[in-house]
Amino acid sequence: MSLWIVPLFALLSATPVQAEYDRLDCGLRVVVIEDHTLPLVSVQLWFHVGSAHDPPSSPGTTHVARAVLEDRTDAALRLRATGAEFTSDTRRDGCYFATLIPSGFLAYAIGIEAEHLRPTPTSQATLADAVQSAARPASPMLSSARHLLRAAFSESPLAHPPGIVAASLADVTPGVIDAWLERWFIADNATLFVIGAVDAPTVKALVRDAFRDLPRRNTSRAAHAPLPPASNVQLAPSPAADAGVDIAWVTGRVGLFDNACVDVLMEHLCNPIDGPLHEALRDIGCRPPEWSRTAWSNAGLLTLRVDQHPVSRNDHEAIVETVRSQLRAATERVITPIGLNRARAMAKRRWRQQLPDFASRALELARHEVAAGDALLVDLHPRQIARVFVDDVRNAATKLLEARMVILPRTTQQPTTDTAIAPLLDILEPQPANALSSADAYELLLPYAKAVSPIAAPSPPGTLTIHALNNGVTVRSYRIPGATSAVVRTMPHGTGPLYPVFATLMALGARDRSVDAYRDYLTYHGLDLYPRIETPTPGLESRGSNDLVPQMMELQADLLRSPRDDDDAMAAAFQTIVSSFALRRGDPPDFEREEYYVPPGLIGWWPTDGGLPRSPQELRFSARALRDIGAVDVLVVGDVAPEDVRAAAELVWDDWRPAPAPYVWRGKRRYPLRALKDEPRRSVVLGGWIEDPETPFTIHIQETLLDVDLPPVQLDYGWRALGWIFGAAYQRNGALDARREWRWRWLLVEPDWLTYVALPEQQTAIDDIEAFLARSKRLKEGTLPDQHLTLVRRYAICDRLLAMNSVSAIADLLEFGITNPWDTNVLSDDDRLRELLKTMYRVRRRDVVAIGPPEQEIDLSDYSNAPRRQQRSQKPTDDNDSR
Repeated sequence: MSLWIVPLFALLSATPVQAEYDRLDCGLRVVVIEDHTLPLVSVQLWFHVGSAHDPPSSPGTTHVARAVLEDRTDAALRLRATGAEFTSDTRRDGCYFATLIPSGFLAYAIGIEAEHLRPTPTSQATLADAVQSAARPASPMLSSARHLLRAAFSESPLAHPPGIVAASLADVTPGVIDAWLERWFIADNATLFVIGAVDAPTVKALVRDAFRDLPRRNTSRAAHAPLPPASNVQLAPSPAADAGVDIAWVTGRVGLFDNACVDVLMEHLCNPIDGPLHEALRDIGCRPPEWSRTAWSNAGLLTLRVDQHPVSRNDHEAIVETVRSQLRAATERVITPIGLNRARAMAKRRWRQQLPDFASRALELARHEVAAGDALLVDLHPRQIARVFVDDVRNAATKLLEARMVILPRTTQQPTTDTAIAPLLDILEPQPANALSSADAYELLLPYAKAVSPIAAPSPPGTLTIHALNNGVTVRSYRIPGATSAVVRTMPHGTGPLYPVFATLMALGARDRSVDAYRDYLTYHGLDLYPRIETPTPGLESRGSNDLVPQMMELQADLLRSPRDDDDAMAAAFQTIVSSFALRRGDPPDFEREEYYVPPGLIGWWPTDGGLPRSPQELRFSARALRDIGAVDVLVVGDVAPEDVRAAAELVWDDWRPAPAPYVWRGKRRYPLRALKDEPRRSVVLGGWIEDPETPFTIHIQETLLDVDLPPVQLDYGWRALGWIFGAAYQRNGALDARREWRWRWLLVEPDWLTYVALPEQQTAIDDIEAFLARSKRLKEGTLPDQHLTLVRRYAICDRLLAMNSVSAIADLLEFGITNPWDTNVLSDDDRLRELLKTMYRVRRRDVVAIGPPEQEIDLSDYSNAPRRQQRSQKPTDDNDSR
């Protein structure tokens, strides 16, 4: 029985938000939203002042004032001493300080937020540091967006993006900033949000106690600047990496039903299955259109990006006329029920992708309350999408034709006339970050950390159920009541290298369903399906609403069990993969676009080229390796009943039989599958990412062995829990910069390396390697001070708890056999941790590899003569052994 046929439209299940409001005597508004989906809390202090309120002659005043307030209170340092995630930013209609913490730190975080409202004079040194840290470099990637903003909101403060600091503010005095703080950054102009696993009455009592001594000072809200008239604006061509056109329309403010209508209209026009604008632009030699929409307290902006193919000879006027003609046709066209349902499903999918985790959702709840006066609008938007009908779509097209429209042509040639766009304003150039070493960062944070109580292990939000079918299929389901979406992963184990096969499947499809049929189904139901390649357990993953979990399981099973394997299909798939990868590689770097955009001819997309087949022969071999699957793991995380998950798995996998060879491949080595399951993992693996892509050198510390017996919690945690504490013991996140922010955030990821960033100079890079190895020796000898061990253990626990902020993140840990990700008992014994840290990592010089530009390679010849590492206790089977 097939699960392919489902109801025409599945409404996205979202738990309604229940908000409680309070106002203190000092004028502070308090909003408490209980959300017990995860044992986390987001504490946010928002001020109702943003870049749109800056003086016309001094853009960036609010941004600098917020940085001053953060630096002079040391609130950021106190929060980071707990291991919490602390962020602050300036928006057009507000600015905020936000802390993501485990629920046990709630009282501490509320007390720190109260310090932001206590008046303190600003010193010249604090102001200088704030101006330096607030200034941000002008990114070339944002140049077209800034030009569109300036033209769309001419003579309006909305034309200046948040974070832009005028050069004139370099000479601003403390008195000017103090006056701005006393006017806007007071309790009467602020709202405190507490969102997460909390009890509303308890929160209100804590807030009243923390803010009880603040005086009442009244202020008046600033009026919104008038919007420009609805007239079209044609800008001069702007040089860019890709030729094409950017078009922007002024749209409605946050919360309007019109925004939901615009979303459905754009998905109808631009979707790759039956989108009329997509087809019309393709016919004139353009790439698929991409659009985005943002909204503020009094206006919004819809942006459409159209790139030309390099061989296209159409000018930008033809593209603009095509867009206009399709909008005019949309005012008269009657959308079919299938087309309307597809557009609504894809609009909901886009809304879901913009809120990938708990922290993002909490920020959006607060932003909607500040900008539109109602946090409930976040969950109202998908319900508004469900109420969009044919006439609403036609009316949305009519309003776009009547709205202010800005056209920005892009050309790959430099302009030769004086019509080039002038800079927006004289922007303050940022100074190099005044970074602290990891040792100095520890010393700075230790005094604050001593006042913090230990973290109590929170209650797990869900329950894990394991179903072992009789044919080698293991199904694990983790139910989280209230989760708004679900993740389904299928991870087969075979006797051949399966890494390239999952990318191949995206271009092959199944015998009974073509690639086009998959794309049609996925877009119609708002689902994602893509390969997971650069992971220890590669496979397929889908994301979607909870009620479509059976369908997601069936889609993955069909691809893995019955892929198309004829020669013609293989040849066509290889050409599709090659052309699609070349197409994406030529685009400007934009990770968000690259993750969600799926080129034509593919079912799903992957952000990198890892695991791509390099020849038709490799493609054919990898696809046929699916015949030798020896076991299958299925993982489901979401608000789905375990019995429903088991029933769906039995339906799609019950008649499957495993291959006789019980082997699994790790890279180019083959291991007995049973031995790997019985033998505990003994590798400690750390990793991270780099925020600055132009850092010249990246140093990889290759995988090493764990030369110590693991405690009994090995079956529950494996090496990952120890990896967390070890990563924190080396260095929390690198170094603190002038903004009191970590320069690089370390996370526990795969594959098998620890990424360490060095400075550009060669000798400095080698010195940093020496320092890295010295810290390893310090841990091995057990000389880490007690206070440092206490601090890094808190960091490790906080990092692990805060990393579990979405169904995808929880699936990452469950994938490795951890049954209770929220249990922190394994990290609570100081003596045991110290013994583990003394022997767990043996970093030798031969394990260090430096990667950099060809003209700046680091000479690491001295690191190549170290003794070989010990072999694994479970030796790999020779590749030539018979099965």
